Amino acid sequence: MGHPTADFDRIPCSNYHDPDIYNEELKRIFEGDTWSFLGLEAEIPNPGDFRRTFIGETPIIYNRDRDGKIHTFVNRCSHRGALIQRENFGNVTSHICLYHSWAYDLNGDLIGVPHRNGVGGSPGMPDDFDMTCHGLRKLRVDSINGVLFATFSESVETLEDYLGPAHVDHLDRLFHKPVKVLGYQRQFVRSNWKAYLENVRDHYHGALLHGFQSTFGINRSTHDCGSRMDVKADWHLAPRNRPTTASPTHFSASRRFLAQTTSLHRWPPFFDCWAIRQLGEFRRRAHARTVTVKFGIGIRGGNCS
Repeated sequence: MGHPTADFDRIPCSNYHDPDIYNEELKRIFEGDTWSFLGLEAEIPNPGDFRRTFIGETPIIYNRDRDGKIHTFVNRCSHRGALIQRENFGNVTSHICLYHSWAYDLNGDLIGVPHRNGVGGSPGMPDDFDMTCHGLRKLRVDSINGVLFATFSESVETLEDYLGPAHVDHLDRLFHKPVKVLGYQRQFVRSNWKAYLENVRDHYHGALLHGFQSTFGINRSTHDCGSRMDVKADWHLAPRNRPTTASPTHFSASRRFLAQTTSLHRWPPFFDCWAIRQLGEFRRRAHARTVTVKFGIGIRGGNCS
């Protein structure tokens, strides 16, 4: 793996397209001791609602069961590995694989195997076949103010400890009221996953490339910017003040040194931006709308050079 220069002002280009580095990132970051952002509880408000997404390159389903509890599991049948849900969202009573019709309940447990006992005298599954051992691979899932995260790890710390107080406070401020999803905007982008995550926290280009940001005061060259690390130095908040002393400081959040996809970004093969509103009041300020939209932007892992 290429290393940055001594003063950290150069990162080797190979870090963005070397397949060995990419595969190591998938294993150590997205499947390691990390919490990854899934979506919003508001996207699956009713029992049986599900959504499809990715963590790294692993297809994921998250759904709400009949008791209102949220479950997350890998979107691949435990039989032959076929995709189970192919629609991005929907409402179901169970998840049924198209290939051989193996069925799973909303907890991810196997509940049905066609011809399990054989057909017309031919043998079926072995006598010792245990349905409870062939459910979908389940992930730990947790939520902060309706913002969902999941992890493959059984040993990683709790979500609140992982994010730290500064980031939890950031989520509390953004999602201080219930939200309703109004729609989606989707855009495919071919790039390495790190390239886009770098771009969204590069304030230098904002006012220069995106003219509307200067027009509406979202991002101006006169803004005060900086970086504040949390106690563990795992996360940093990048404050950006409006050029008036009376306005509050707003933050965008990211993981240090590109070592982790930001918790607020999905990783499917598309940007998936929400149009949401807080129930009881619309977020009218341009900056507030921008923060809300950016909260839903995501990118799936890609290794395009």
